[in-house]
Amino acid sequence: MTEQEAGVVEIVTLPSEALTRFGSTGVEIGPVAGFREAPDKVFVHLARIGPGGGIGRHPATGWQLFAVVHGEGWVAGEDGHRRPLTADGGEAVLWRPGEEHESGSEAGMLAVIVESPARPVRL
Repeated sequence: MTEQEAGVVEIVTLPSEALTRFGSTGVEIGPVAGFREAPDKVFVHLARIGPGGGIGRHPATGWQLFAVVHGEGWVAGEDGHRRPLTADGGEAVLWRPGEEHESGSEAGMLAVIVESPARPVRL
């Protein structure tokens, strides 16, 4: 019987690298999962935004869901208006394909980013 058959949990290491594109600073980002075989090619990333850091303004390549899972920060869409977003708030932001957006944090935050060419549906 293999460890997987015996129900042993498989622990994986999540890679990350510094994000400097778009004028980003203080950001480490890496893939959590990619579903290339799925009809809509969904990708999930984990972004660590350090204190005073941010992901610079850029267009979304597809539908992009950005959910803070630890800490707090801000997000901005087409209008450039910064809106607070926290892990405790139970909220996320959804950017449309091509929408200019950016995000950042004064104190630091951890966010999960889900990207897909298909619009997410409410469950």
